[in-house]
Amino acid sequence: DIKPSEDQIRSLLDTWLEAKAEVLAGNNSEALLIVARQKLVERVNLERKKDISAGESQKIKATINSLDLVSQTAKRIEVKVNLTYSDQRLKISGETVSETTIPSLNVTYVIGREKKLWQLVDYISGS
Repeated sequence: DIKPSEDQIRSLLDTWLEAKAEVLAGNNSEALLIVARQKLVERVNLERKKDISAGESQKIKATINSLDLVSQTAKRIEVKVNLTYSDQRLKISGETVSETTIPSLNVTYVIGREKKLWQLVDYISGS
């Protein structure tokens, strides 16, 4: 759509969060390539490679609490999202290395349209 609804934007971000969590947990996610631009996919893959080197994986849970549209044009959307975020860093043995829980994390997401496909272009945590 030229002008995606708030539900469509939320769905794209939910898919991004789930796909990113899948990859960082050590699984594959084809959805990541669909919802995010190449540089973000590379950023997630690089983070996974570092975890592999350390013999670790991550278990991430992120839930969108609220979404506010900041700006929207035919090719660019900016939204401020409030998430509940938690992660566990695990060794291969299953032992927990570290845990983080953030009940209220603000993230600004920039979504761009190329041809007919809306994709996540960038995000800034804590903004």
